[in-house]
Amino acid sequence: QFFKIILARPRPAALYEGVHQYAFPSGHAVITTTVYGFLAILLMSQCKSKSRIIILILALIFSLCVCFSRVYL
Repeated sequence: QFFKIILARPRPAALYEGVHQYAFPSGHAVITTTVYGFLAILLMSQCKSKSRIIILILALIFSLCVCFSRVYL
């Protein structure tokens, strides 16, 4: 709640009519991005350069899929 008040980012009007709270990324999206990012860093430290790029791309794809699903599903 603290960050919602500080950032004061409005919700999309068409989707949340009647709701008078500020928007912020969901906990699911934040935790997923953190976990996938941390796992990617751990795996990348043990792999060679080509594998690092693949791990990074997969972590980004998974995180973006979760973030997209929180907004549109």
